[in-house]
Amino acid sequence: MRSFDRLLLVLGLGAALTISWHHGWAQKILGIDGGYLAEEVSISAPIVPQHPVQHTYSSAEREVFPWGEWEMETLADYEVSGIVMSRRRNMDVLYEVSEFDIAMVWGDVSVPATARQIRTTHGRRYARFVVSTDLGFTIDEFVRQSANVHTIPANDEIKAQIRSLRKGDVATFKGRLVEVRGDKLSRPWRSSLIRTDHEFKGCEIMLVEEVVIDRGP
Repeated sequence: MRSFDRLLLVLGLGAALTISWHHGWAQKILGIDGGYLAEEVSISAPIVPQHPVQHTYSSAEREVFPWGEWEMETLADYEVSGIVMSRRRNMDVLYEVSEFDIAMVWGDVSVPATARQIRTTHGRRYARFVVSTDLGFTIDEFVRQSANVHTIPANDEIKAQIRSLRKGDVATFKGRLVEVRGDKLSRPWRSSLIRTDHEFKGCEIMLVEEVVIDRGP
């Protein structure tokens, strides 16, 4: 691969993940690099070395409960930490359930000098990562260390914390992966339960019950 090739990944609604190799592709970076992505940060190790932790429920462990006009079914306990690459506020049919999407990276991708070279934007329920092949990641390696999390805050305090997230923060979310059902949806909105999705259903839909934010050095 030539140095100006790019690895383009799109993590999207429902949650689709499409991957293609792009040639000389450019995308506007949303937000100013701050926190752990600030130029003066020279840490050479991953900021978030740990990968997500998940316990998938058996059928007997799942819980179904109302959520306003919606119904929610829990699928797994889940905890994820990562550098925030982008935050998007949505105003679609799912707004009252999940207002904010958070694109984040961890593992080897969370080395500040590496993460600063990743171009990240959000669209309508999808996140787009543009990664130089010079960074040395394969598609599978990058997919396993990145996510677009559709957040469902458990209460107003957690919603305010998610709203406050900025590019370069390290965020830790603890809660549960869920399926959302309702009359406004043509089909259930179901979370991914694996980190290796390459096509459809590649995002986590997460009922966030605890948030920890690290603003950086």
